[in-house]
Amino acid sequence: MRTLYEDSARFTDVVAVGRRVLAESHNMGVNIVREIHYWICLALARLKDEAFLTEVRFFDKADYHFLLGFYYRNIGKPEYALENYYKAIFYRPRLHEGTTRDCHGLYDEALAQAKYNYERMDEPNPHHVLAYFDCLARSKDAKSRASEMERLIDELKKINTRKSAEMAGIAEADYTSVCAPILVKR
Repeated sequence: MRTLYEDSARFTDVVAVGRRVLAESHNMGVNIVREIHYWICLALARLKDEAFLTEVRFFDKADYHFLLGFYYRNIGKPEYALENYYKAIFYRPRLHEGTTRDCHGLYDEALAQAKYNYERMDEPNPHHVLAYFDCLARSKDAKSRASEMERLIDELKKINTRKSAEMAGIAEADYTSVCAPILVKR
């Protein structure tokens, strides 16, 4: 399911496979069942499918609010997303690492948290690097942070995975759109 979701973005297939597996889940451990429900929720949120609102009831507290935040972000309701992310962090303070990555549209508020997550990485994590880059690129004073954004793009390239290379390309495109006026003035 992870491959269908992360590598192929086949969200409809994630839901179908997950539901098929859950139909035969009587011998499965609770953690496996929970993981399947989680992937189904993520896929339904990406599909902007209201069935998400029923599926998410499997979870409570931190996971429930994190998934709701993810759903609201995907359907274009950033205020509700942020409200639910804050609730998720209240229930599980360490959840902030994934939550910051997901606060698209709320970059100035997420910048301090993204920087904190990035600075405390034990090993290179392209998601934290890109989250920090995104917050910098979309902050009010983005143009003044050009050199830091360039350094983050280089770091994504050095991680040297297919995913980090894709993220570096996205970051370079964003960098060009944000910082091109600076490059012209030099």
